[in-house]
Amino acid sequence: MAKGCSQKPGLDYEETFSPVAKYTSIRSLLAIANQLNLEVHQMDVSTAFLNGELEEEIYMTQPEGFVKEGEEDKVCKLNKSIYGLKQSSRCWFNTIDEFLENSGYTKSSSDPCIYIKREGEDIMLIALYVDDLIPASNSKSMLHREKAALQQRFEMKDLGEVHYCLGIQVERDKDNKRMKLHQAQYLTNLLEKFGMQDCKPAATPVDQSSKLLPNEGEPVNKEQYQALIGGLTYAVTATRPDLAQALGTVNQFCSNPGEEHWKAAKRILRYIKGTIDYGITFDGNKETDVKLKGYVDADWGSNPNGRKSQSGYLFTVCGGVISWASKKQSVVALSSTEAEYIAASLASQEAVWLRSLLGDVNFVQKEPTVIKEDNQGAIALSRNPKYHPRTKHIDIKYHFIRDKVEKKELVLEYCPTEQMLADLLTKPLGKTLFQRLRGLMGVRDSL
Repeated sequence: MAKGCSQKPGLDYEETFSPVAKYTSIRSLLAIANQLNLEVHQMDVSTAFLNGELEEEIYMTQPEGFVKEGEEDKVCKLNKSIYGLKQSSRCWFNTIDEFLENSGYTKSSSDPCIYIKREGEDIMLIALYVDDLIPASNSKSMLHREKAALQQRFEMKDLGEVHYCLGIQVERDKDNKRMKLHQAQYLTNLLEKFGMQDCKPAATPVDQSSKLLPNEGEPVNKEQYQALIGGLTYAVTATRPDLAQALGTVNQFCSNPGEEHWKAAKRILRYIKGTIDYGITFDGNKETDVKLKGYVDADWGSNPNGRKSQSGYLFTVCGGVISWASKKQSVVALSSTEAEYIAASLASQEAVWLRSLLGDVNFVQKEPTVIKEDNQGAIALSRNPKYHPRTKHIDIKYHFIRDKVEKKELVLEYCPTEQMLADLLTKPLGKTLFQRLRGLMGVRDSL
């Protein structure tokens, strides 16, 4: 390994950032693969960073144990990247990106790590995450041919059908067109790490009666608290939308956590204990085509620390959830309509990106994407400036959704509150309602 800590920016390296496929893109690819019965495999590149071509002129001292006698004062000139260099990941990405483009692949404009290749009716999709590749195709012959070409160029392990990738376990029933993504092993390890493997399970991740306020006493172990929040963040990012609202609440107190915050964070672990095998499920029998649908909601003035509202949205495709968010709004809303309109604007930005992504992989959304909303005022505001005297102070960026509605890319439709799936992402709910919405969302323990 090279001592990257001694490198100087602008002299020894320029760019260090290397893009990776978004988890939303990976879930979308898997959802489409399940819907269309595509073959989905996994490949792993051996010593990926040794393949990159360096653009800078870099020298390193001779490695210990390999110093040539009589030439101890000489150094090695690096022609290729090596582990330890700050730009190694960037060099690797540039190398495989160039190879794939020269092999006939085109990159998605929405996600530069999703590659598409078409040969007549055959299509090949590849999701790239550093040295992990997830290839999917409707043609077995094309899949094996492309995998062989990759193995000829790079030293790769062919891991066959995808079962475990990026910490996510993939279970699939091809005959019934069902797929489940979960992190049972990761969450089991997380419980053991914090000594909660034998805890009493909780029915919901948040206690409805609790209102967390800033800590004014002695802080608990900050490093341990932050480590727990980081561990939960990975689960929420990958497969557990049902934890998003709870995590967003405890995440606000990382700089100075108190006993109440620690107790609330451990309750999430207690909930996980009872739902260790739960994950996202895709049911290809629910829909006949690849059609994007969304839900958006807001909880007006719910945060006692500043009275900012909570936004929540989720999007489904091919019978399963592919994208979600639970986020505190950046401004104080003066009404429930305004809070819902701000949340809808946030969801519309994700919808536009998802429409572009699906279009890149040959599933153009020809009709406007329907986003379910339970506030009639926000729906009316998205269609015309009917309430202008009371809403003229809303920032211009929140009228982004009105522009997309006028262009017939999106449409807000009313959805009764009791059927609003995004309600689970904005506020603590009681056991019965929480479990019902979680089931409707497709987060469960069976395929």
